[in-house]
Amino acid sequence: MAWYKKSFGREYLRIYNRRGDEQAAREVDFVLGVLKPPMDAWILDLGCGAGRHVRALARRGLVNMVGVDLSRELLEVAAKESTGGKAAPLLVRGDMRHVPFSACFDIVLSMFTSFGYFEDGEEDAMVLRGIARALKPTGRFVLDLPNRQYVEANLVPESTSTRNGDIIIESRRLRKNEGLRVEKHIVIKNEERDAVRREFFESVRLYSKEEIEYLLGNAGMEIENFHGGFDGSEFDGSSPRMLVFGRKRDEN
Repeated sequence: MAWYKKSFGREYLRIYNRRGDEQAAREVDFVLGVLKPPMDAWILDLGCGAGRHVRALARRGLVNMVGVDLSRELLEVAAKESTGGKAAPLLVRGDMRHVPFSACFDIVLSMFTSFGYFEDGEEDAMVLRGIARALKPTGRFVLDLPNRQYVEANLVPESTSTRNGDIIIESRRLRKNEGLRVEKHIVIKNEERDAVRREFFESVRLYSKEEIEYLLGNAGMEIENFHGGFDGSEFDGSSPRMLVFGRKRDEN
C-alpha cells in the first residue's frame, strides 16, 4: 500500500502538533495579503488534512471554501473542528490526482508539502493539470513546497522528541528516483515502557525551481512570483520553503 494511504491519520496530528491553528492563521494572512481575493471568492484547499487552513480562511471572513483530502480520519477531524464558525467548508474525500472540479475556483491552495507524493512524476503532473482544470480562467494558485537546495544542505539524519508521553524518533534520508526524494521513517515509542507503538513512512519528491516552472507551464499555468517563506522573503538557495504564486494561463 502506498505510504500516503497509511500515514495520514490521527497519529500524524500528534507528530506535527506544533503546526496548529496559529501557524495556519499567519500563513493564510500572508496568502490573502498577496492575492487580495473578494470575500465571496471560491477557494479549494487541495490536501486539506485536518482543515487548519480552511478554518483560518473562515476566521478571516471567507465563506466559500472546499477542502479535498484522501484521509478519512483527517477529514473527520476537519469536520468536527470546523463546526460553529461563520462558514463551514465543504469537505470532500478524493485523490488529488483526480480533482473532481472544473472551472469552479478563484484560488487553489496546496499547503504544507501536499505535493510530490508519487513515485511516478507523471502523477505529480496530473495533480497540477487538475489544479489548472479546477481554476476559473486566470484563477490563482499557491504551492507551498520544501526548497530542494535547502533540504540537501541541511538534512538532519535523525532527531528525537518527546510529546504527550511518547518518544518520537524521525530518521531522514535522500533518495534518487527520477528526481530527488526526501524520505522519513517515524517510530513512536511509549515513554514509560520503551515499546514501539507505531511506525510509518513519508516520501516526498523535492522539485527545483526550474522543474516547477516546467511542470506548471505544461499544465497551463504561469508563475507570478516565488517567496522563500510566509514572511515574504525573497526565494534563494537558503530559503527553507519555496512558495509559488501564479495563475491559470489565459488562452484567449
